[in-house]
This record gives sequence, structure tokens and C-alpha cells, in this order.
Amino acid sequence: MLVRKRTPEIMDDPELDESLHFDALTGLGRLNMASAAHLHVTRCLTTCHRNSSTKPVRILDIATGGADIPFAISRFAKSSAIPIEIEACDISETALRFAEKRAKREDLPIRFFKLDALNESLPQNYDLVMTSLFTHHLDPPDVVRLLSKMRGAARQAVLVDDLERSSLNLAMVTFASRLLARSPIVHHDGPASVRAAYTFDELLELAQQAGLKNAKIQRHFPCRLFLQDWTANA
Repeated sequence: MLVRKRTPEIMDDPELDESLHFDALTGLGRLNMASAAHLHVTRCLTTCHRNSSTKPVRILDIATGGADIPFAISRFAKSSAIPIEIEACDISETALRFAEKRAKREDLPIRFFKLDALNESLPQNYDLVMTSLFTHHLDPPDVVRLLSKMRGAARQAVLVDDLERSSLNLAMVTFASRLLARSPIVHHDGPASVRAAYTFDELLELAQQAGLKNAKIQRHFPCRLFLQDWTANA
């Protein structure tokens, strides 16, 4: 088994040149769309819409980066006539500027705000609280702390999507990073992310430690794990 190893990712450097950061977020966006993670989230949104006694469905995306999944959700909700309020936060002001420019360009009503999700309180009373490609940045105690905070902020479900650590996935992400992105930052950070990611069993154990008693995980191509826990505040 591939041993977990966290190494610094270039995109996490607060001193990274903005244009290089924007290029990397664009390349990462291509990888995110190829992963089809947004399809799993939109199915959960449909379920949430059916279950919700209040409208619109309120959604929070944590560590949003370039906000690829919030944009996909917004487009889906608009085409499906599902009323939503979606907010997205990140610790990086550069990532937030990138996402805000994109939202303005695409005329999508997403509210962005700066937040250190580990060290600040999460806003409350969202139907869905989600995060993508964030847990692999964290050590196990911080994953548990994050998931516990997400559980407290969610009325219906907690959703997590991230890479799964394996030798096969390392090879696939290394190839896909070079195929779909021109950014050398993505070429470095993609494989580094796989090495830092959790396995199926590891992520499930961390979710249970965080009190996500209904947590279920499924693998989805390519290289991802999707965790969902419903009735988060029940």
C-alpha cells in the first residue's frame, strides 16, 4: 500500500504569484470536471430539495478554491428550477478573487467569503455542507475536527469528495494532470495530493470519530471517494 505522505503543495503558498495561481486553478478546474464529482453533489441536492420543508435549499462549500463544484451546482439548480442559496468560503484571498471574477462573468449568484474553517466558527443552518479536495491537506485530528464542525452546521447532510490514496491513483492523477493542465503547479500538486490523501477505510474511520454515524462512502472514477452523511443534526 502507498504510505501516506504530506508534502507542501505549491498552490497553498500565500506568496504564490496571482497569475500563476489563477492558471493553476483553471487547470485544476479541468481535472475537477473530469472527475464528475459535481454529479454526485447534484443528486444529493435533488434529494435535499425533496426533503426540505423550507425553500430555498441552503448550501455551504468549504475550502472552495476555484469553486468548481458550486458553479456546477448553480447551473444545475438553474436548469432544474431548484431554488438554492449557495455560499462558498476559502482561506485564500487569491482563490476568492478568482472565483468572484468567474461568478460575475457567468452571472451566477454565489456569495464568497474568507474563512479559516479549522480555526474559526462555521456559519450555521445550511441544508448541505460540503467540501472537495480539502481533507487530504489535513492531519487526522484536523479532519475529525472539520467533519465535526460541518456536522454541526448542516441540517440535512455533510458531503466530502477527495482523492483516494493508492499507487494506481497516483499514476492516473500524474498522467491526467499533465494531459488536462498546462500549469506546472498542477503537475506537482496533483500527485502530491494523492500521496497525502486517505484510503476508503481511513476516511470512514475519521468520519465515525467525528460523529457522522450515517456516513457512507463510495468510490467514483477517476480516483475519488465521495462521502455522504444524512440527517447530520438528527
